Amino acid sequence: MNKILQITTKIIIACFLISVMAQEKSQQNNQENMQVQVGARESKKVSLALIAIDRSSHAKYTETHLLTDCKMIAKDLEFTDQFLVSVISMSAIPHKKEIKELEKKGYEIAVFITENRKKKTFDIRMYDVKKGLMVTDKGYTLHKSGSLERGWIHSISDLILEKLTHSPGFFLSKITYCKQLSNGHRQVCVSDYDGSHEQVVAKAKLLIAPRWNLDEEYPAILYSKYTSSNVRLMEVDVLTGKEKTVASYEGLNMLPAFSPDTNEVIVCLSCKGGTQLYSYVYDKAHRPKNYTQLTFNMGNNISPTVLENGDIVFCSDFIGGKPQLYRLSRLNDSLVCLSQSGDVCFSPAYCPLNKKIAYTKMVDGVGQLFLYSVVTGKDIQITFDGGHKQEVSWSPCGHYVVFGFSNEKSKRIAIQNIQTGSRHFITDEKMLCTYPSWSPNFTVFPVIK
Repeated sequence: MNKILQITTKIIIACFLISVMAQEKSQQNNQENMQVQVGARESKKVSLALIAIDRSSHAKYTETHLLTDCKMIAKDLEFTDQFLVSVISMSAIPHKKEIKELEKKGYEIAVFITENRKKKTFDIRMYDVKKGLMVTDKGYTLHKSGSLERGWIHSISDLILEKLTHSPGFFLSKITYCKQLSNGHRQVCVSDYDGSHEQVVAKAKLLIAPRWNLDEEYPAILYSKYTSSNVRLMEVDVLTGKEKTVASYEGLNMLPAFSPDTNEVIVCLSCKGGTQLYSYVYDKAHRPKNYTQLTFNMGNNISPTVLENGDIVFCSDFIGGKPQLYRLSRLNDSLVCLSQSGDVCFSPAYCPLNKKIAYTKMVDGVGQLFLYSVVTGKDIQITFDGGHKQEVSWSPCGHYVVFGFSNEKSKRIAIQNIQTGSRHFITDEKMLCTYPSWSPNFTVFPVIK
């Protein structure tokens, strides 16, 4: 067997492990100052009045700019399945008695938003309608950070969500994925959290598995590109559009995973036989020079995810030829199998906020999503329908997962609320989209080049 055939065989094995499925009581959040529960599976949606305060003389006759912005905020909040939002326009924040009158119209929360165009700020006040009192001790002022208006809007949505639910926001995050074109070529795309405003950041004949670098200020995407001699690991700076090679060893260079502190990267390389896990120190400015080998078995070790203490959970077929999940201790190099005997498991993804690992397990021939608790050692199944679910990634708030969904008709990107079970498809069924990865929630909404 010549060298090219050997490389091709390794590629086929690894890609099979990565995408085989394509081929074959939630928490309640209480706000101390109000008797409204938000976020629990069994609770109803909170009725919220989102009120644009517009003092201009034409506000009564035309839809103002602020009213349009409030409709975008309403769309964000309703995406969470926690709110039922009505957008209203008023000329001033009403008195306490008038705010309490909103309860008769069925509202539980009122959020008033005022825009100061000269100061480039938004003022936000949130009220418990029944009491006529502010939900928080004070109002909030948000500055228009960044150059994208929808970034300002998502910032307001994040603030409202955080103050009402005590849960981190995610509206300033992005999702990357691969899209296959009609000619067979592929693109690495980036969209907003809901699949809107798609942009292409990289394209080639064959590229796969994009991953975010987890840097909230300097976002970049690492992905693997097929060449005539290997599968090369690339990086594209989404703010500048500049690309660079990260790793180009013989065979496979792919599936990087960043530690929660973003200082270390675990990557899959096949330069010494098999597909092994290696680590290197992340440097935005320079290509890594020193790699430390972490696994030494004769199997294929792929799809790493990193815990806070540095331990690595990954997929390997080194025992029995079936891919299972393993946890590698960085303290003593011990290896523990997390899967039950006979299970076929793939694509683990760890969330430090809820201490859970999302992964795919084959159930009756269908790839279903499971959650494994690092704290209790127990797992639960969260999807049960037809269609393979694969390549799962967590939202920055820890309440949603994004994954590839495939059946005989389509390959799409879907988001599922792990508390309610509701699902949103964010790519069209006519597209062929795979390998999603969810970014951190950015401090300033990035302008993608």
